Amino acid sequence: MIKLNWKNVIAVTVITALTLTQSSLYIMADENNDIQSDQTIDVVAKEEPVDTNKGTVCDNQGTITENEGTVIVNDKQEDGYSEESFTGEVKTNDTSGTVVVNIGEITTNNGTVGITETNSSNTGSGTSFEGGNYGNIGTNNGEVTLNAGVNDNNISGIGSTGYGTTLSTLEVFQYESSGLPELPESYSGATITTNYGTVDTNNGTVITNSENGTITTNNAAVGTNNGNVTTNSENAAITTNNAAVGTNNGNVTTNSENATITTNNATVGTNNGTVTTNSENATITTNNATVGTNNGTVTTNSENAAITTNNGTVATNNGTVTTNNANAVITTNNGTVATNNGTVTTNKGTVYNYNNGTVTTNVADGFAYYQVNINHSDNALLTYGSNENFCDYNGYKWLGKQGDSSDTSTITITPVDGYTITSIGNLPEGVTAVNNQDGSWKLILTRGIKIDFEL
Repeated sequence: MIKLNWKNVIAVTVITALTLTQSSLYIMADENNDIQSDQTIDVVAKEEPVDTNKGTVCDNQGTITENEGTVIVNDKQEDGYSEESFTGEVKTNDTSGTVVVNIGEITTNNGTVGITETNSSNTGSGTSFEGGNYGNIGTNNGEVTLNAGVNDNNISGIGSTGYGTTLSTLEVFQYESSGLPELPESYSGATITTNYGTVDTNNGTVITNSENGTITTNNAAVGTNNGNVTTNSENAAITTNNAAVGTNNGNVTTNSENATITTNNATVGTNNGTVTTNSENATITTNNATVGTNNGTVTTNSENAAITTNNGTVATNNGTVTTNNANAVITTNNGTVATNNGTVTTNKGTVYNYNNGTVTTNVADGFAYYQVNINHSDNALLTYGSNENFCDYNGYKWLGKQGDSSDTSTITITPVDGYTITSIGNLPEGVTAVNNQDGSWKLILTRGIKIDFEL
């Protein structure tokens, strides 16, 4: 049961230094059902709706059409089908309006829900109280300091220590131990249906974060993000990201086309957009688009997808890895590794091996290319054998090995007129030289290794 006993209010002091007596707390709305800026109302009952509140309402159990002032608690009490049940409703919280604690319903928030600043000069032990949304907000165009979650079921009992605020109309509230309402044991968190404004901390549910909407810290659930989530925390979830996530420490199920996750420290299910950095120990299950730098794990890099730099592990590459760095591993390559300085365990696609890059097993139609670099003087001409798996790539000559064949390729070295080649020595492993009768030499190269020597 949610219940608020405002008879235990000890004192309310407004910034104007007006001290209110107990009787003044029961000033009623005027004949137009409006509460004026100099009025403080204890309770707005469900049978006595208010059109416009410009003052202060301590406990709203009914309906306020437009709030331009302050509602301390927009209340709710569930008691079966009893007449004692009520749900406080603020239809529009105006840009100048503040609802400190919402347990009921706010249709549209253009102002502030929660407390944005705490007064350290509390009369109690200095407990800092955070208000916010504990109920439902339909559309948020303003600011919600806290969209509460299951673990935020702690707003009762605050009054035993007191708390202070510096809201525009209120300076000090102090409650006895019964204080603020108790949330039910079955409390499942607050909900914002559509956010066009700012949610500082989300511990509940934001169904849609719209374009221009911002969630600074998400500790719980965002259904669809079309705006900006600065930090998605550990154990938090974004089902669909259509826009921008700064840092993901939780789970993003789908990162859509044209969407961006700047840093992923945890899990991205399917990336159809861009992940700038996938950190160590982080995972992208399926990449269908672009990963800038992978320091963690990409389970599947799909056809037409690209990883610019891999410093970690790619389990299966069906697309393109531009650079696979030293100590990085691609377990199975069915696509293209443009620059391999690390290890490709099993290659069924195309790999260009630089430096100490290796292909452990080259199978089926896989091509593993190794750089051929033969430094020679201008007194010799090199002719590479045709149809022998030589190719030009990225400014270098390459020799490809298809599958697990142990075939060789040849290069003919011919001296220019007036010169002879008497011998060729200091050849690396995998290269042999044969002297032809016409004075040329034939180099026989084993495919599948890097060739780098000087004549």
